[in-house]
Amino acid sequence: MRYQKTIQKAFALLILVSLVSPAIVSAAYTVDKIGLDPARTDFVIGPGKTELTLKPGESGTVEVLVSNRTGIDRNFELSVEDFTGSRNENETVKLLGTDKGPYSLKDFISFPEKKFYLKNGTRARVPVTITIPKDATPGGRYGSVVTSTVSDVQKPKEAGGAQGGVPLITRAATLFFVTIPGNIKMDANFKDFRTFESRWFYNAGPMIPVQMVLENNSSVHISPSAKIEVKNMMGSLVREITVEPWFTMPDSLRMRQVEIQYPFFIGKYTVTATVDLGFGGKTDTKSVSFWVIPWAMIFYIFLGVVAVLWIYRAGKKWFAKTFELKRKDPPSVV
Repeated sequence: MRYQKTIQKAFALLILVSLVSPAIVSAAYTVDKIGLDPARTDFVIGPGKTELTLKPGESGTVEVLVSNRTGIDRNFELSVEDFTGSRNENETVKLLGTDKGPYSLKDFISFPEKKFYLKNGTRARVPVTITIPKDATPGGRYGSVVTSTVSDVQKPKEAGGAQGGVPLITRAATLFFVTIPGNIKMDANFKDFRTFESRWFYNAGPMIPVQMVLENNSSVHISPSAKIEVKNMMGSLVREITVEPWFTMPDSLRMRQVEIQYPFFIGKYTVTATVDLGFGGKTDTKSVSFWVIPWAMIFYIFLGVVAVLWIYRAGKKWFAKTFELKRKDPPSVV
């Protein structure tokens, strides 16, 4: 009888745990099903970039989505890293690992669970909270939530037939751009405008790349936009391009490349870019010129003209010779 009561208590406890555990997990994050594409074997996070404006002492929560499309059930892990811009214009941002950035946000980011398990074809909704200290100074703060998963261990054959391998860790980051309002330093300029590799001559189109370089010396990121006009040697407007806003980190250079598409480039063209720096209505304008001379096309046109002239002259001689022979033929005698 005593053993029977013990078994009943254990069974009741097991039922209680099974009921409570899902509730605890769901409090950390919720999971829902997603559609699968057999051609995809990866995991996806979103959003890739989030912007928030938070005053000192305020908090904001963003839902980060982690979708498992790898084809198998997997364990995932979340970590926090700062990121920064670069004086290398070709680098967008740099994740800093365990280091702190000059505009650090990593200590202000939190989420309920560091590790979680996802079945293939499901998506986790993870609430990420940003809490700004009451004594925080105005300006930008930049951090990321990095999602990683470990793939199956690859086992290539080694010398002597032994097996060895290292698990492959796949990572993806959600970037957080936080602005703390107040007395913020704003200083940026349109540093350079050029064609790709600063070329001034092309022998063909129909695509010519141009590059805009922005320098941001502000204490917060900026979101410049641009309008590009392309004029031919007669001064006629042949193309107009609107460039959507892009971000440039504090204390960094950022290059934005735009491809100018035009069906038939020939002659000299002048491209003018007017950049709205994204604050105070400040704009800057720069121009660059290049020549497009399609030598191959001109060569084939030249060959075509020579061929036409040769055929014309040869035909003219043939007709003249034939007509002259007919004139010299004696009249027939009946």
